[in-house]
Amino acid sequence: MAPGDFNGKDFGGGHTGMGWFKYNWHGVSGYSNSYPTNADLVEGQKVTFIGKNKALRNCKGVVQNSDKKYGRSQFQVTFEVYIKKKSQHKYVTVYCSKDQLQMPIVLNDKHGERNALFNAKKATRLRKKKQKRADVRAKIASARK
Repeated sequence: MAPGDFNGKDFGGGHTGMGWFKYNWHGVSGYSNSYPTNADLVEGQKVTFIGKNKALRNCKGVVQNSDKKYGRSQFQVTFEVYIKKKSQHKYVTVYCSKDQLQMPIVLNDKHGERNALFNAKKATRLRKKKQKRADVRAKIASARK
């Protein structure tokens, strides 16, 4: 397809064979994904599916011990899927590549460190401000005497 109006809304006027869409750098869910490494995806690691399968999209799962049937690039993952028609949860085991998976982002530690640093800087600023005020008051008091 040529770029432009005839290309529809899906590709932003770019070619369909461009890298962003051809190599699935952006998941359907809108994630800008940095892929987990093979070393990160060990047995028991919790992941989220961000591939294009509608039934599994945004499902949370656990990486299982792979039997190496599909090579190193495929990981066996068990997802918990909710079936609306039957109103029940079902466990599905799927082989996924690492570009379809995203590890949970843990912000608590960094966020806590950032807050602690911010609070320490704020306390230092307030202490300096109080010291300055005390110095000014002392100068005024000595000038009055």
